[in-house]
Amino acid sequence: MLASNSNFLVPDGTFVAEFIAFLIIVGIIAKYILPPLNKAMEARQEDIRTSLEAADAARAEADETRSQRQGILDEARQRAREIMAQANKSAERVAAQADERGQQEYDRLVRAADAEIALARQRAVDEVSARSGRWPCRWPGRSSDARSTPPFTATSSRRPWPP
Repeated sequence: MLASNSNFLVPDGTFVAEFIAFLIIVGIIAKYILPPLNKAMEARQEDIRTSLEAADAARAEADETRSQRQGILDEARQRAREIMAQANKSAERVAAQADERGQQEYDRLVRAADAEIALARQRAVDEVSARSGRWPCRWPGRSSDARSTPPFTATSSRRPWPP
């Protein structure tokens, strides 16, 4: 029990012993436990610092690679546009040549058809002339050819055709 002459503000022997034990434990912790912990923390900090520097370098390299990739893509797009423009010009040139060849073929066919028609017309005229003797199927007075002159005279009783 408490003695009437003891004061709780004055430390007694147990307090001093507990305090000395506390200091011994703190000393042991400071001498044997904290140095390896500090080394581990410093190593970890150094690893983190190295990782951050590596990440910054990787980010810079990625940015450089990205800009190179973008440059290559832009160059490829420009090249593709040039190729497309050349292809369009070539296609237009081929189409124009095809149109020209088509027009030339059309003109050749029309000339051939005109020649065939003229030849057929001439054969028909020659055939009609041969059937009717010396009277060709022409309008009177249109040609000075002796074969095409009709046998009409001013005293003729027949009227020239067409009326």
